[in-house]
Amino acid sequence: MARIRTLLPEVVLPPNSAKPLIALSLTAWLMTVGGGVFLPVFPEMVEALRLDPEQAGFLAAAFTLSSALCTPIMGYLSDRIGRRRLLVASLLCYGVLGLAPAFLSAYESILASRLLLGVAKGGLTAAVLAIVVRLLSGTARTNVLGYATGFMTLSSIGTYLIGGFAGSADWRHAFFVFLLAVPVAGFATVALRGCETSGGSAERRADRHRSPFAVLGQTQVILLLAAIPVVSGAAQIMRVYGPLHLKTAFVTGPDINGVMLALIALGAVVVSALFSGRAARALGVFPAIALGLAVMTAAMIGLLGATVLALSGVCFFLLGAGFGLAIPNLFDALANQSEGNHQATVVAVGSSVNALGLFGAPLLMGHVWSHAGLDAVFLVAAGASLLGIVGLLAISRQPLCPQQND
Repeated sequence: MARIRTLLPEVVLPPNSAKPLIALSLTAWLMTVGGGVFLPVFPEMVEALRLDPEQAGFLAAAFTLSSALCTPIMGYLSDRIGRRRLLVASLLCYGVLGLAPAFLSAYESILASRLLLGVAKGGLTAAVLAIVVRLLSGTARTNVLGYATGFMTLSSIGTYLIGGFAGSADWRHAFFVFLLAVPVAGFATVALRGCETSGGSAERRADRHRSPFAVLGQTQVILLLAAIPVVSGAAQIMRVYGPLHLKTAFVTGPDINGVMLALIALGAVVVSALFSGRAARALGVFPAIALGLAVMTAAMIGLLGATVLALSGVCFFLLGAGFGLAIPNLFDALANQSEGNHQATVVAVGSSVNALGLFGAPLLMGHVWSHAGLDAVFLVAAGASLLGIVGLLAISRQPLCPQQND
C-alpha cells in the first residue's frame, strides 16, 4: 500500500492506484470547465447572439439540467458496459461538444450543444464516482472524497479565471479549453487499465440480476438522497441570496460580494480536506453529516443577525465549512450502502439530486422571496436543514449496513 503523509489526514492507497487517481483528478478538473469557461463569457454571448431573457435563461440552465437528469442513467450504463469505457467515451464527446459553440452561430445549435454537453458530463460524473468508490474503501475513500470536494471547489475558481482570460478577446476562444479533453482521454485509456470491475466475483454476478431500485428503496439510502439536495441547496441559496442580503444590509458591491463567496469556497476546502474523515470516524457518518448541516443552519440564521460585515464573513465561511463536512460523508455513506454491481447507479443518483438541489433551490426560494421577503429565504432554508438533521440523527441509531446479496 502507498501512503501519503502530509499535515492532511493520511491516505493509504491500494497498489498501482496513483495513475488512476491522476486520471480521475484531471477528469474532475475538466468537469468544472463546462460551467467555468461558459459563465465568464455568457454576457458577451447574450449580446453577440442577441438573446432575449428567456433564451438566455434556457442557455444558462441547459448544461446543469441535462447533466442532473442523465447522471443516473449513465451510472446504470457504467454498471453494464464498464467504467473505463464510459469515461473515455464521455471525455471525447465532452471535448467535441464543449468546443462546438466556438464554431456555431445559431442559438438553437449552441443550445443543443450545451444540452448534449450536459449528457457527457453526466457520463463523466457517473464514471469518476464509480471508479473512486470501487478503487478505494474505508478511511481512504472518505478522505479522498473530502480532498475531491476541496479540489473541485478550488478548480472551479481557477477555471473561471481561465475562461475569463481566454475569452477576453473573443468569447469563442474560451471554448477551445475543451480540447484538453482529448489528451486526458488518451491518458485515461492507459491509466485506468485494470480498474474495470464488471464481471468480478460470483456475488457481484449474482447481484447483477437484482434491480437497482431494491437498493434505492432502502430507508437509509432514501434519507441520504433526500439530505444531499438539502445540503447543496442551502449552499447555493447562500451563494445566490447572500450577496443580495449583504447589499441590502451593508451596501456592498461586487468586490466585497466576491470575497464573501470566496469564503464559502475556503471553508469547504479546509474542512473537507482536514476534518470530514476525522469527524466521521469520531462521531459516526450520520452524526458527522448532521453536524455539517447544523453548522450550515447556524450560519444562515447568524447571517440575519450579523450587525457588522466581519460577522457576515464568518457566517459565509461557516456555511462552507458545514458543506465541506457534510457532502463527502454523504457520498461515502451512499457508497457503503450500495456495495455491489449497482454501486455506480446509486452514487450517480446522489450526484444527480445534488445537481437538482443546486438548480432547484434558488428557483423555489425565488417564490419565497417574492411572497415573504428576503429574510424568509434563509429561515425556510434553515428549517429544511433542521428537518434533515432530525432525520439523520434518527437513522444514526441504526447500523450502517451495505446491501446484502441473496
